[in-house]
Amino acid sequence: MGYRLVLVPVDDDGAISASFLEEAKGAAPPVSKDQPVDVAMARALLFSYLQIVDGVRQRLRDLAEVLPVSADQDAMFDDRLPLDVTSFIYGAIDHAVRETLPSVIGPLHRAATVTDDELRRDFLERQASYLEEQAQRLGQGR
Repeated sequence: MGYRLVLVPVDDDGAISASFLEEAKGAAPPVSKDQPVDVAMARALLFSYLQIVDGVRQRLRDLAEVLPVSADQDAMFDDRLPLDVTSFIYGAIDHAVRETLPSVIGPLHRAATVTDDELRRDFLERQASYLEEQAQRLGQGR
């Protein structure tokens, strides 16, 4: 595995460049209440948005890889020492990449790919499970 440093253009005050943000917005068009979308368009937009989120996830990984590691980082993460800012940043990125973003991306990806047949099958499985539980409860109550 190689390392890659991702640079984001910033203005003189340190804010992310407006032109960069405009370019990023162009990657996935926004929706408007004045223009309803059908399911196919919603899926296409969702895939586009997911690509952006995946790009952010990769940039966060890249940032975590180039952060300096404190010699006491393990002790900090075990609550034996207070965190320093670098370790806190690393921990926040690690948590976002490993837990938060996957918990967001997974359901959205499923929504973008699920079929009516899959939803119907899931419903029938839940109903069968529910009916089985009810039958067991009634059987125990006799």
